[in-house]
Amino acid sequence: MHILIIYDITKTKLRSKITSICFDYGLKRVQKSAFLGLTTARNQQWIIKEVRELLDQKGNRREYNIQIFQLPVDCMRNRTIFDSKKRPRKSFPGREALSQ
Repeated sequence: MHILIIYDITKTKLRSKITSICFDYGLKRVQKSAFLGLTTARNQQWIIKEVRELLDQKGNRREYNIQIFQLPVDCMRNRTIFDSKKRPRKSFPGREALSQ
């Protein structure tokens, strides 16, 4: 399965720790506040546990929004990426029909 983590965190120290957790589990940064990667259900549980423990610590109860999505592996076939540094890649089936 894939995991997508997106966040909006005002506190720099907390944001850095969340980023470290993502990198520790092999997730790749896809935007400034978004990580994506292939993982196991067990590792997803560990990520959620580590994030929860971090948020429960005193001083980390400020404004934040962290969302963790479990995505099926085949969902990546339907992904279209628009990146100013790269050509658009991989699109959903039937794209040609939309241009008619």
